[in-house]
Amino acid sequence: FAGDGKISVNGSDGLVGPGGGGRISMVELIGSGLPGLIVEAKGGYSNQNRYSAPGTIYRHYANSGDGAGTVTVYASSTWDPGTNLAGTNTYCELPAATLAVPNELEDATLRIEERGRVGLSADLEVGDLFMTGGTATMPKLILNGHTLKVNSYWHPDWGDEAWVVYNGGQIIWRGGSLIVVR
Repeated sequence: FAGDGKISVNGSDGLVGPGGGGRISMVELIGSGLPGLIVEAKGGYSNQNRYSAPGTIYRHYANSGDGAGTVTVYASSTWDPGTNLAGTNTYCELPAATLAVPNELEDATLRIEERGRVGLSADLEVGDLFMTGGTATMPKLILNGHTLKVNSYWHPDWGDEAWVVYNGGQIIWRGGSLIVVR
């Protein structure tokens, strides 16, 4: 690919039930990342004032290590998951329920942005975790009793503890030990 454009796997709108966002995987072998490219995987909307779950976008840049790309989950800017516009179980499911590759995210960064919602369907291992948003647009990570292992040191800019629904699950930061020798 070259230049600007748009790639989208947005869920369809529907009269009663909208479709969920799809899954995009972009692996760059050479180049500078196509900064003008718009990539979307948003959930659909129905006439019943319901939104469906967003999809995932995986971007791996030429200068990243093997599997060290970024998975982003970002919902529609008009979707308000804290109201009746979305059901309580409306989220992007990770690992994927179908065609999931074992340990495919162990080196990848998981970014849950703005109104994005991720729910675990099994234990999951990721390279790093970032959740970004504000009070009105807070993302959600719903553990559903599962364990999220993060192969990074805990860092204060990962997100906000209030954005995590544990339901008996846990987050384990696995950065190992740091020894400083002077």
